[in-house]
Amino acid sequence: MTTEETILWEKIVAFRLNDDSAAFKFSHRLARENGWTISYSEKVIQEYKKFIFLCCVSPSAVTPSDEVDQVWHLHLTYTKSYWTDLCRNTLAKEIHHTPTKGGFAEGKKFDELYTATLELYKDKFKAKPPKSIWPAKEKRFSDIHFQRVNLKNYWLLRKPDWSINSVAFFVAIVTTLLFIMSQSSGTRGKIIGLLVLFGILLWGIITHKNSGGDSWGGGADSGMAGCGGCGSGCGGD
Repeated sequence: MTTEETILWEKIVAFRLNDDSAAFKFSHRLARENGWTISYSEKVIQEYKKFIFLCCVSPSAVTPSDEVDQVWHLHLTYTKSYWTDLCRNTLAKEIHHTPTKGGFAEGKKFDELYTATLELYKDKFKAKPPKSIWPAKEKRFSDIHFQRVNLKNYWLLRKPDWSINSVAFFVAIVTTLLFIMSQSSGTRGKIIGLLVLFGILLWGIITHKNSGGDSWGGGADSGMAGCGGCGSGCGGD
């Protein structure tokens, strides 16, 4: 970092998103809205500060990870903190949030910007971005099918990720059920076993189909986050 960049970074580090007088702090709200622990929420906030720094020093547009973008989304709702305390008094510039227009061209652009952002991060902070907050671009632009859900009214079940371990676990369950069915002498037990087995197989097929999806290059309404450029601001989904 240059001397000017170091001074700017120190200002950003000193900037506080949590209001000590508030019973429900920013980091707690962030954790609740995303299903994160408080500890992880605070780590993502620190990465958000690094992203804001990159917005200010980058000669071109930069793009956040989805995790960092969630901090940004929430911070924008704290209008005084964001526009007055951060942009005006700390950065002396406005950082705008501009959604993607969608489509293949936008997808390709933000894919390249995200890659460049990770490289700029390593150059400025002399360290690799943590993968738990800054995932690889393949995951960044494919794992984005989010929808707001009231957990008081709905139960959520996690879909299988179809990794080697998940598939092995799934096969083990099916094999166990088949073994139990083969040892059962009663017709009723076999019927129940078949129904359970059919339910598991149907669930697996449906969730695998739903979790597959198209990558960012496949559709016009793909959602991505990115920055609108140094000085003029940053954009997201």
